Amino acid sequence: MTLMLHPESSVDVTPVGSVVVRGIARVRGRIHYVETSPADLPAQLVVRLVDDSGGLDCIFMGRRTIAGIEPGAMLQVEGRIGRGADVPVMYNPRYELLAA
Repeated sequence: MTLMLHPESSVDVTPVGSVVVRGIARVRGRIHYVETSPADLPAQLVVRLVDDSGGLDCIFMGRRTIAGIEPGAMLQVEGRIGRGADVPVMYNPRYELLAA
């Protein structure tokens, strides 16, 4: 996936609290935290994205790091919404790192 920096625009952006399981959505928010799987397990990077309406976990399979993906950064993601344990999830979403 190509990392792209864009100024914020609200074209077709869905608030995190309004996403529908099994639907496709584009959401934008601030990265609350980033977790990586232990070295002895398959690589997985979990990014908690939050906006004023809720949180969404973006799970990048096969990755342990992504340049620019760190707490406090603004991110826009697009993909299919799944049901998570406490918040919706999006596996291997398309992403854009947004200018602050």
